[in-house]
Amino acid sequence: MRTVPHATRRSAPRAVQAGVAAALLLVILVMGSLYALLSGVNTATAELDRKRDDATVAALRQAKEALIAYAAMRPTRPGALPCPDLDNNGIAGGAGVYGSNSELIPGGIHGGFNCPDAGRQIGRLPWTTLALPDLRDASGERLWYVMSGNFRNDGSQVVSSDTLGQLSLGGVAPAAGVVAIIFSPGTALAGAGQNRSGAGVNDVVQYLEGGNSDLDVNFVAAQRCEQAAPACPLGPFNDQFVTITHQELFDAVENVVEKRLVTEIGPLLRFYRDRWAALGGPGFYPFAVPFMNPGQPGGMVPAPTAFCGTPGQANGLLPITSACFAWDPAAATVAETGFPSGFFVGGGCVSAPAGEPDNVRIAALKCTITYTGGSPSIAITIPTLQNAGATLTVSEQATIRFGTPADLPPYSGAPWGALAATGIAGADITVGYSGNLPPAGGPTTATITIPVYAAQTRFQQPPNNVDTSWFFNNEWYRNTYYAVVPQRLPGGAGACTPGVDCLTVVNAPATNNDKQVVLLLAGRPINGIVRPTAILADYFEGENDEAAALPAAPGTFVRQLRSNTFNDKVVVVAPCAPPGPSPCP
Repeated sequence: MRTVPHATRRSAPRAVQAGVAAALLLVILVMGSLYALLSGVNTATAELDRKRDDATVAALRQAKEALIAYAAMRPTRPGALPCPDLDNNGIAGGAGVYGSNSELIPGGIHGGFNCPDAGRQIGRLPWTTLALPDLRDASGERLWYVMSGNFRNDGSQVVSSDTLGQLSLGGVAPAAGVVAIIFSPGTALAGAGQNRSGAGVNDVVQYLEGGNSDLDVNFVAAQRCEQAAPACPLGPFNDQFVTITHQELFDAVENVVEKRLVTEIGPLLRFYRDRWAALGGPGFYPFAVPFMNPGQPGGMVPAPTAFCGTPGQANGLLPITSACFAWDPAAATVAETGFPSGFFVGGGCVSAPAGEPDNVRIAALKCTITYTGGSPSIAITIPTLQNAGATLTVSEQATIRFGTPADLPPYSGAPWGALAATGIAGADITVGYSGNLPPAGGPTTATITIPVYAAQTRFQQPPNNVDTSWFFNNEWYRNTYYAVVPQRLPGGAGACTPGVDCLTVVNAPATNNDKQVVLLLAGRPINGIVRPTAILADYFEGENDEAAALPAAPGTFVRQLRSNTFNDKVVVVAPCAPPGPSPCP
């Protein structure tokens, strides 16, 4: 029997132990490598998912910014949104909606804006209409878009700061009063039975899931889960979206409307003043409407004359209606006055028929005069223009024609007569027309037509050519406060003393206590206020609330930065300082 040395017997267990340790180490190394590999794969997958989400979020944000910019820049309907693209061509509206239902938008792109189906306000984002690139989400799908139906830019809706969104969101991110939602549809979900080819290419059910595809105004936010039940208890869902809130939209829109009050509505009021000044006197601004519940955009007013001014009223709402204007054409007379005499045969006046002198005037007086020759001096007594100082109404110089055919061209020679204001009593204004008729060598008939216009209509004609219809058609006047010094009202002295009885605008540049006329634009409702109301504080904040006994200094208005508690816009109409070295009149 061979004897194993003692040292050898002791080293055998050590060798076995070393082998086991080496095997364990190898297993650990392999498992570590597998863990690192799997972690790397998971990290790369997560990074890929993050990048894909970032690409989708970037597209959604770009779409949101473009929609807000589109709404703010609408020339005739600031705040309105384009209709969805219903046939996947990038143009708002449905098939064939282009041509006459199109408008020029920034960037020179024309896009249809008619909504052929007023009940369906969901479709793809109209990226061509918005002058955007062909935006896609990370899955390569075009974005979808739903809008609150009362924001349609198709001429059927009244849109202003008090127009509230009608969309709602339920689920993990509940919200109400939403104006618009932009969706990323993500990849087609087999578990939802989606098929985006053929007839499904424009079918929202093939792109959005659950309550987001049922064509009503209620939408849902849920966790992403792209598998069928039971893995996804609520069903497959992968919609991503961003919303446009009322605040986000009108924070931008109101900035633009403020500028348009400066460049378009302020000049309109000065135009009214200057038209009356041309008839003699200092010129004046209309009486204000005592502040009342101005009503909801698109809603009814208490009576047709609700927005007529009240004699003596220097602040309130703008007197935008002409319903209170009246006169009696039968009271007009024509008479020969002064030297030379003996040529006048006779004349009389009636209410001018439609189209004389044009189709946009409120009313017109047509006087027919016959004379035997020479150049008789004639005076036409015009009926009192009732309430002309209580509404944005202007009288205009006459158009004269010779001969009886209605289609004869107007006389274009040297002026022979002119309107002149002869008296103001409250809101009623009396004017007259007089002068020497152009010389004639024999029996002659002259037809003289004296029109009365709504100031905004006349302002939109040459030479001004400024279309202010957006302010009246979209009823921004319901959110606009008007203040004027009494001296600049009809019959007033025509001037105020800076620092004594003029209006003051705190934080206005240069001299701020010499203001004669100021407009205030009420921002969107804040602090949970529900409008409309008859409470001025629900529209204007702090010192701008001119209600009885509330302001610390009546006739003082304040400009300050927008905040959660302040969003008024103060516009000086006269005197003001637009860009340039000289103040406007």
